[in-house]
Amino acid sequence: ARSTTTSTPNYEDLVLPTIVERKRIDDLAKSIRDGRWREQKFRLRASGLQVAYIVEGGAAIARAGLPEETLRQAMVNTSIIDGFRVVETRDLSDTSEWLAQMTRALERQYTRQTLTAVNQDQFKTQTTTMQKTALMPLSYFNRVSAKKQRRLTVADQFAKALMALAGCSADKAAAMTVLY
Repeated sequence: ARSTTTSTPNYEDLVLPTIVERKRIDDLAKSIRDGRWREQKFRLRASGLQVAYIVEGGAAIARAGLPEETLRQAMVNTSIIDGFRVVETRDLSDTSEWLAQMTRALERQYTRQTLTAVNQDQFKTQTTTMQKTALMPLSYFNRVSAKKQRRLTVADQFAKALMALAGCSADKAAAMTVLY
C-alpha cells in the first residue's frame, strides 16, 4: 500500500496488517524437528502483524516425516496458542487461489482509503478503526524486524533456551525473562 504523509506528494510504501507464512507439510515437519519452527513463529509474532500460516500439502501428511498427530497438534497450537490463522491447502494451486482471494479482499478494504504511516508502537496500540488506515512504513518494518541479524541480549538467549523446553511457548519464555 502507498501513503502520502504530508500535503505534498511524499509517498511511502506501507505494510498491510497481515503477514503470510507458507509451509509445505514436509517443511513444517523438518522445521519442528530442527527447532526453526519455534524461532520463526516467535519472529512472526514479534512483527506485530496478524499472521496467516498456510500449511500446504495436507494430503501428504502421512509422508511428512513426523506422526500425523504431532503435525496436527502443531497446527492447533499455532492457531490457539500463537493466535495465527492457520490455513490448510491441498497443493500450490490451492494456495495460489487462497492468496488471490486474500489479495482481492485487501484490495477491497484499502483501495479507497486514505492511509497514514505509524511506527510499530503506535500500530500495536491503535484502535480497530485506526488499523484500517494507519499502517507501518515498510522501511520501519524492515528496520525493526531485522532481529534475526541483530546481536542477541542475555534475555533473548535465555528466552531461546527456554523455548527449547517442551511446553514453553514464546509468551511463557518472555514472562520468565521479565521475572528472571
